[in-house]
Amino acid sequence: MSYFAKVPQAPADGILKLSVLSKADADANKVDLGVGAYRDDKGKPWVLPVVRKAEQRLAADPSANH
Repeated sequence: MSYFAKVPQAPADGILKLSVLSKADADANKVDLGVGAYRDDKGKPWVLPVVRKAEQRLAADPSANH
C-alpha cells in the first residue's frame, strides 16, 4: 500500500479547472488567458501587445531598475 493512500485528495484548483474547460470548448474563436504562456494558431508564443509595450517602455527608461 502506498504511503499516501490514506491522505485525502485536495479540492480541485479553480484556475486549472478553467484551463480544462477551455480545452474542452470547441469554439474556434475562444482565447484561453487563464494559465501559462499564450500561443498562436501555430503553437508559437504570443505576447500580449500591452506587455510588449510595457517591455519597450522599460527598456527605453534608463532609470528603470530592471
